[in-house]
Amino acid sequence: ETGDDKDDKNKLHSDDDDEDDDDDTAYSVRMDRTIDTPIHDPDDDRPSTTKPLTTSPKKDNTKNTDTKSKTQPNLHDMLETNLQSLYHSAHSTAKSKLNIRLECQPKSASLVSIFTVPLLTRDEVTQNPSLRNLYPDLYQKLLVKAMEEMERSDGRKTQLSWREVYGEMKEFVEDKVSSQEEEGVVQMTVVAQAVIECEEVFCVRDVGLGAVVQGDKDGKMREVSHLVRFEMVVDWDWQKEELQIGNWQITDWDDLLDGNIWYL
Repeated sequence: ETGDDKDDKNKLHSDDDDEDDDDDTAYSVRMDRTIDTPIHDPDDDRPSTTKPLTTSPKKDNTKNTDTKSKTQPNLHDMLETNLQSLYHSAHSTAKSKLNIRLECQPKSASLVSIFTVPLLTRDEVTQNPSLRNLYPDLYQKLLVKAMEEMERSDGRKTQLSWREVYGEMKEFVEDKVSSQEEEGVVQMTVVAQAVIECEEVFCVRDVGLGAVVQGDKDGKMREVSHLVRFEMVVDWDWQKEELQIGNWQITDWDDLLDGNIWYL
């Protein structure tokens, strides 16, 4: 084995180690900043003067730079509007400068639950508020139908058959969301919850008073768990028989918005 071969092997091992380090810190966040100016409103078209929080740097790959810039979502795409507004309002009502220190490195994640909300999306309910009570109204209608059947049978029939339930659901849903079929696309929302285990330092300090208003004042790294809720809209083109999968969006974490499923 020549000296050049050894050098090549050492270089390969070094590159592998660097890639492992990049993978470990790919989603880590570090921020230590004093904020005393309003945070940029996501609905405001004016450019923001607030610097984004810094993430751990990864190797620059010039070959994929253009592709990544086109595919990476922005803050509005990643965080649901109500969740963004929660933090904007918290800052706008603050009475003094706040120093925020955050270091967070995710270690693992596990799926807690996943379910679908057929025929409904946030955008659709926003545009048509009458859809907000779609499923509660459907449940009430089925309950009334079951009570009527029980009275007609003198208590012998205590539940609806699957055929009756399906018939009521089909009629009710088609009446509410017929516009989706007219467009040739049927939409649904997929909701998932995951627990993310992290090593984290978090402290919010009132600069004027010098007091810690949130988090830990000792600045030690701690193991914490965050419950994060994600949503994704899926389109089914029934004419082409094609499924179009959207992007995941964070809609809540640690139940700050009680799940943030206001549209049901």
